[in-house]
Amino acid sequence: MIFEIEMTGGEKKQVDTVISYSWSADLSAACDGLRLYFLKNDVSDTAEAYRIRVFDGSDCVFFGYVDTEKTTYDAQGCVCFIYARSSACLLVDNEAAPVTLISPTSTQLFETFAKEFGFKNGLGEIQGDMVYMIPKGTSCFGAIQDFAADVSGAGIYVDSGNTLRLYDNSDEIEIPQDIVISASVITERGEPVSDLNYKIESSEPYRHCLTSLFLKQENISRKRYFNASSYPVGQRERVLRQKLYSLSGSYRRLELTVQGTALHPLYSRFVPQSNQPEYFKGYILEQRVIEGSEKGETTKLVFRKDVDLQEVMYVAE
Repeated sequence: MIFEIEMTGGEKKQVDTVISYSWSADLSAACDGLRLYFLKNDVSDTAEAYRIRVFDGSDCVFFGYVDTEKTTYDAQGCVCFIYARSSACLLVDNEAAPVTLISPTSTQLFETFAKEFGFKNGLGEIQGDMVYMIPKGTSCFGAIQDFAADVSGAGIYVDSGNTLRLYDNSDEIEIPQDIVISASVITERGEPVSDLNYKIESSEPYRHCLTSLFLKQENISRKRYFNASSYPVGQRERVLRQKLYSLSGSYRRLELTVQGTALHPLYSRFVPQSNQPEYFKGYILEQRVIEGSEKGETTKLVFRKDVDLQEVMYVAE
């Protein structure tokens, strides 16, 4: 990996001596995170880091903004640490104006909440036949993400070219067994929530319920309460199902640590090879962590089982 840092004055510098780095991407986070440690050759250089690009060969694979820069001087020399988030942080850090839209489109959402920050629109044309409410406190990223999820069922991300795109869950991953360092299958019975009790009017009790028949069959019973009264009818069901899924999606996971840099896109489906266990089927990539140092590079790939929660809605008597 090649790391290029852009200073606030516009000057670009390539990092010569990388000590270590960790680059993480996660479906639950809008931004990728990059932690970079390197030796700083010129101790008198006080230029402030602004943005950072990471190249895999000639391809830019990460573009982001520096959140934290820390320089430490000791007997070993001058060590600099940088923490940066991918450019989606501009959409996360800026709040969307609360508004209710009638039959909005993806272009309208992009023009309103993303264009001013220099992003490009790669979402395609998505038409929403509904009343779409953006409540107070929603980020610009959340305003576009929730709309895309409502209409297309897919989440959004910002690629290294600063373009907004929809996730594609049709990609498949094959990982040769000879590069696998370790594999772990994990079951988290202490986390999933089987019942989401909610209300659709502020004055009423929590008498509505969204329950997972799948988790009930697995003898998991755990409830949470949620006030859904502020959401329009067209958004409410998606919000409830998304919340239940977020509370239960990590029930079964597969973790693979592999040699080298594995730049597989999130949402990709794992396809086991003939010399890998059959029960590795049905997993979707939700997290990727690439780490590097003088000892080499490794990638941890975390998959979640694509489970049908078998959601059922009912009203308690």
